[in-house]
Amino acid sequence: MVMPMRPFTRICEACGWSRTVVPVSDVLSPKDFPDICPGCGGTQFEVRRATPWEVAVAKCKRLLKHP
Repeated sequence: MVMPMRPFTRICEACGWSRTVVPVSDVLSPKDFPDICPGCGGTQFEVRRATPWEVAVAKCKRLLKHP
């Protein structure tokens, strides 16, 4: 049985830009793993498990983007 990934946060090591991804399925899109930081153009990222607060904020953002 395929299970969705756990929520994770990617953080740019150069500038601190971050994006939290809360997958709704086992399929991720390319925007979930940008190659280049939109903040500074850096290419080094730290990936870690998202905190409960980061998950809540990401879910709220997703709800607000869709009517």
